[in-house]
Amino acid sequence: MKRTIVIECPSCKGTGLYKGVWERDGAAVICWDCKGTGKTEFTYNEFEGRKEREDVTRVFEGNFGYTHSDKDTTTKEGVTFHFSKYGCSYEEWKKGIKPTPMEELYCPYVYCNEGRGNEPCNRCKQGLKGFGSISNCKFYSDKAKCWEEWHKDND
Repeated sequence: MKRTIVIECPSCKGTGLYKGVWERDGAAVICWDCKGTGKTEFTYNEFEGRKEREDVTRVFEGNFGYTHSDKDTTTKEGVTFHFSKYGCSYEEWKKGIKPTPMEELYCPYVYCNEGRGNEPCNRCKQGLKGFGSISNCKFYSDKAKCWEEWHKDND
């Protein structure tokens, strides 16, 4: 069910007047969002339960900066990413199953994304010494061993 409520104008914070970069000293302009009333209407759909998606067969927790697919994909270099082995099916996700990380595509450090000082594996701490990006980690090309360590601590 669609509902509309009257709310405080977010642009002028209910004052009807706007002061931005171009309004100096004691000058203001009439808010263009609410036309000076200080209020605006907000329309929303009342939540009636999670809706179905017909265009999804596989669910991943996030993309972590990478393209994901529901199909196994081979790159032009001949590397195959087995997306069908990771994440979970849409039906599983609807039942509450948590998707598994796409281990072939990214490492635990990228997956956990908690920054330096919160590395998910000892290998992360060793591989990321000094300054630099995750692509400079000396273990990045051997991320399978990082995942082994991560699973020991998180399964």
